[in-house]
Amino acid sequence: MRMHQSFYVVESKKTKWVVRCPNAHDGCGWYMRAIESKKSDKWKVTQWGGRHTCLNMSLSQDHAKLDSELIESFIQGMVNQDPSIKISLIQERITSQTGFKISYKKAWMAKQKAIVNIFGDWEESYAYLPRWLQYMKEIAPGSFYDLCHDEFFVGNRCDRGYRQFHRLFWTFKPCCDAFNFCKPLIQIDGTHLYGKYRGILLIATAQDGNNNILPLAFVVVEGETLLAWSWFLSHLRLHVTNKEGTCLISDRHRSIKSAIDNEAIGWRTPNAYHKYYIRHIASNFNTRFKDVKLKQKLVKLGYTPCKHIFYRNLQKFCESSPDVERWIGGISKDKWSMTYDADGRRYGHMTTNYFPIINIIKDN
Repeated sequence: MRMHQSFYVVESKKTKWVVRCPNAHDGCGWYMRAIESKKSDKWKVTQWGGRHTCLNMSLSQDHAKLDSELIESFIQGMVNQDPSIKISLIQERITSQTGFKISYKKAWMAKQKAIVNIFGDWEESYAYLPRWLQYMKEIAPGSFYDLCHDEFFVGNRCDRGYRQFHRLFWTFKPCCDAFNFCKPLIQIDGTHLYGKYRGILLIATAQDGNNNILPLAFVVVEGETLLAWSWFLSHLRLHVTNKEGTCLISDRHRSIKSAIDNEAIGWRTPNAYHKYYIRHIASNFNTRFKDVKLKQKLVKLGYTPCKHIFYRNLQKFCESSPDVERWIGGISKDKWSMTYDADGRRYGHMTTNYFPIINIIKDN
């Protein structure tokens, strides 16, 4: 392979293997014959047709024998050390080892095979969930989970022997106990899961007096729908905290707002106080107006604690255009500004800072 040559199999038996150069029809006489030794389990080359007389393949070409299974054997250690390794790094590694540039698709397929060989396949992982969750309750008594399934259909027929994953909520009892000694503030957010089976990972976190992050609850759901957020928030109320006056910080997703407006779920004022992440507000603004400088001014506005400075800068901000004034005026100031956090329920937290936790969870 390092010589940029290939071969095809002429004969393959339990005790004999014969290969030739694919350019044999053009006069290249390279071939090799090997047999299994009767005295050991090793193979011995008995015939060799000398060096190739045909031209080497170009470095820019792929190699027919360099398939995803062979590549997987080269990269398994890399994937084991870093499951989130980029495909481009895999391509670079294979080029340095073999001298061939493999396609993105082939590298991606090799990575998926390595993940399966190291961590098990997707179906096995989902099948292990009930046992893993039960073990969680054994090592952390009082922990709670809710694993929901759908019926499994093959065509139009329901197969009673299988169940299909729908949703999962889980929380650790020690974390719930620790929340009693933290600020009465919970941050919620979600991220997409990328793999064979897609979904959304929702996370609720708190912070202690030193701003250390405390994970409270996790949910895997089908999407950021009203039903999914309602299910998450109701479980959060029932199984994590029923403390009144808790500040709940999130983005402005419609499903979150609708779920919080449902009094039965338990997150309406005065049971809780809903606030927004200022950077999500700014991101929504930039999506609408495509103005990075105004976006940065909006973030500074959100962090401004002094009321007269806030109004002075807000007036300048709104003078940029009537549309900007209408847009920001449509969001209640107590939802996004430090100035209007009169009761200090945000404890100075204007945005989320637990994306490193999300990335670690996704990578592992």
